[in-house]
Amino acid sequence: MPTTDPFSKRLFANAELRAERLVAVMRMVIAISLAFVLIATNVAPVAGGGPPAEIAEQLNRQWLYAGLTITAYFLLGFGSYSANRRGLYRPWMAWLTVSGDCAFLLLNLWLSIENMQISGAYAAAMPAVWVTPVVLAFGALRFNPWLQGYVVAFWVSRSLVLERPLFQQLRRLQPLAYSSPYRQISCDCS
Repeated sequence: MPTTDPFSKRLFANAELRAERLVAVMRMVIAISLAFVLIATNVAPVAGGGPPAEIAEQLNRQWLYAGLTITAYFLLGFGSYSANRRGLYRPWMAWLTVSGDCAFLLLNLWLSIENMQISGAYAAAMPAVWVTPVVLAFGALRFNPWLQGYVVAFWVSRSLVLERPLFQQLRRLQPLAYSSPYRQISCDCS
């Protein structure tokens, strides 16, 4: 039940502003850290004469996608931080920034799957999935259960869409799950 006490409302509004400011700074820190990793992993191949010609085009495309997504995530953090510092931030903007967090990770995951040309069944092996708990924590910093539920619903639906091939494979294997574990397997071991 929401409180009608003006002091409590002001206290929650102030906490939400501080949480959004912290999350914005964390977005920029994550983006800068990822940029350093991207630069560090690209310096060695360039210093050694560049990547082999047969994979150079694919690597350049991957570096471009990675650079664009990192820049977009930094700009999301910077825009949120700037709006917060200038007093332009409004509580409804948390929905936009949380959607931006989720879109960043979803885009990163999708580009990883596309670049590697693998099925969504292998999505759990992608680093973007490993950052999902951080995004869930970002949503938990805000004091809005509807917003937290939105983030969880987004990730559940993401799992259903991207990992659909995994579910289809499991459905095909279902008859094996109901077979008897005691059936005889013949083996000519001589």
